[in-house]
Amino acid sequence: MFAHRTAGTGVVSALVLLAVAAVFPPPAAAAFSTGPSAFCHVTDGAFTDCTPGGGVEEWSDISFLAGLGTSAGAVVYTDQSTAPPRLLLMYDLLLHQEPLPVDSFFDITFNIFEHGELELYEVRCFGDNTFRVFEDGEDITEEADTVDCAVGFNGHNVQVELEIETLVTYSPDIPLFWSPAAPQPRPCPPGEPGCQPQPLAPPGFVETSSTIVIASSDGTTKVAGLPVGGITPASLCDRATGTGVLVDLLGLLAGGNHGRFVSQVAHDARMALASLADFGIIAPSQIGALHGCVVSTLGK
Repeated sequence: MFAHRTAGTGVVSALVLLAVAAVFPPPAAAAFSTGPSAFCHVTDGAFTDCTPGGGVEEWSDISFLAGLGTSAGAVVYTDQSTAPPRLLLMYDLLLHQEPLPVDSFFDITFNIFEHGELELYEVRCFGDNTFRVFEDGEDITEEADTVDCAVGFNGHNVQVELEIETLVTYSPDIPLFWSPAAPQPRPCPPGEPGCQPQPLAPPGFVETSSTIVIASSDGTTKVAGLPVGGITPASLCDRATGTGVLVDLLGLLAGGNHGRFVSQVAHDARMALASLADFGIIAPSQIGALHGCVVSTLGK
């Protein structure tokens, strides 16, 4: 169950799938571990100067994925905070070069695992810095006090920050799919040399990126990218080559007891695949083969 906050910091322990994209500071490898950040987090739709006079520190020590996404791609940062426990995200929408209209919103959809079942949650972050929260299509904003979202504009492009309390709202240590989407951006900012005036794109959204994230209980966040609009079974796990996004991501969990590692892979792979199927990314009939592919590849 969700709830509304106004600003804050955060942490988590959860394996997450994020539909997101990235293209800014030094990009990390296809699958990597990042965080927790040594700096502040403030949910205000901006990169915050945590210590005035020392430069803008927020998100500066967090890795991100680059080169994914569509024409509406976002640079996406993901981190955790332990006090209080929060999952934190920043979407830097580089191609959205006008403020988000007050009646328009950035849409973030993801699963929550409640009472043994996957539930669909949606947060709509509006241009006037309000937001609405939905659970399986029902508006639950009035009872939502563990979620906060803010939309900002830095003079160049739109930025959106989201935070979710992990112990109350979010499902710790469970792989879940996230799908952010934004209104179609203008092809170029008004006034730019060579930019021809055009009406705003008709109503409709584009997926900004696609990512799988593990928000681990040790405070680190493990991330791997997926091709936006092009996720195939082979991109998740290819038995012939022993490669794939789930193989790369869950391989980051290796270390220590091998039997315990394989057991964790089996659990996390099944949860991730169930969430993907819940969103229609893969068919339920494909879960078994993909699960076997991931476990056998990493269990060698």
